[in-house]
Amino acid sequence: IGKSVTSQSAVQALQNGTAAWTYNLGSDASKATLEVLDAQGNVVWSGAATSLHSGDNAFSWNGKTSSGQTLTSGNYTLGVSATDANSQAIASTVAIHGTVTGVQTAGGVTQVQVGGVPVNFNTITSVSNPS
Repeated sequence: IGKSVTSQSAVQALQNGTAAWTYNLGSDASKATLEVLDAQGNVVWSGAATSLHSGDNAFSWNGKTSSGQTLTSGNYTLGVSATDANSQAIASTVAIHGTVTGVQTAGGVTQVQVGGVPVNFNTITSVSNPS
């Protein structure tokens, strides 16, 4: 508890009007669309990605819908759809970063709480001391 972790998870908590993810593109993209979905799977925000290079790219969302409505705190999911210059799909993954605030077992699966989001232990890719 208290350690900073990175997890291969697309679910992030909107807290204090912001949620942040890292999306990784398998190669350079000519076009990419980002979608933020609510807990029911509804797209609440969609837009063109501003960073299209291969590797890790940061995305921070201000908690507002595409029409400008401010949403309540809760868990939201980032979806990424990217294509290359030949309109071929590019593989992508999404990760979250945060501080572990708790540990639990649910259905025989060990999870840590990261900003209010339950994260399966086996999706954690790094652990470090907070900076």
